[in-house]
Amino acid sequence: MTTIKFNDIDISKFKVTKPRDGAKMKTFFIDYDNELFTVQTPKFLLDWGGVPKKDAYHKTDADCRYVMYGITAQNKAKTRETASEHSHRTQKLKQFEEWLLDIEEWIQSDTVSKVLFGKTSGDFIPLIRDGTPNKIKFKFYCDRDTNDPSFDLYESTGDKCESQSTSGLSIEDLRSGAFRFMTNQRLIIQFRGWTDKLVKRNQLPRYGLMMVIKGVEYSARNTPQKTKIKDEFIDTSDDE
Repeated sequence: MTTIKFNDIDISKFKVTKPRDGAKMKTFFIDYDNELFTVQTPKFLLDWGGVPKKDAYHKTDADCRYVMYGITAQNKAKTRETASEHSHRTQKLKQFEEWLLDIEEWIQSDTVSKVLFGKTSGDFIPLIRDGTPNKIKFKFYCDRDTNDPSFDLYESTGDKCESQSTSGLSIEDLRSGAFRFMTNQRLIIQFRGWTDKLVKRNQLPRYGLMMVIKGVEYSARNTPQKTKIKDEFIDTSDDE
């Protein structure tokens, strides 16, 4: 499966697969040039959000298997960034937000609706959630038998980027480690689509996209990222 940096992707080459019945909903994928693919995000600074703790809305570990980011950078007085760092990160977040909005426009097109719903249309659930700040959500899965996180994990320290085992890692371990507040992450994700399996009379079927984490590279703030492992992550001269 090919990994592509988000800003190198031509959305006009996207195609949706026909939905398949699942246990609770129908599911579909997005192909790129008729192949499955993964996307590399820009580097995020976790200055808002994170992996949720258990509460009235997150009663089990399964409810907490996602990380939320604010799509707008927090004030540099809070993040302790330089003006240059803050400006660069704000620009990258804006590019990623605009890219997601282009995907939202594409998936609500007549061409996609015809594949997913035939003659009807659907009620799309946005990728970007309005709020203060606006939010984006990345989901991750865990092994059904061991509960180990089902993604590749790498820690960048100085001039090294080393693979880490996810064996035995709990939600709390992720919250205090790879997704600790004010750490950097860049992600490899895959889009997975869903639609309602059962639709109430006189209602449109809901549908949306999940951004599923397949790989995480994390580091403390301002830690250089130089060494690649197995070419999972793509480094260029204009790297984030």
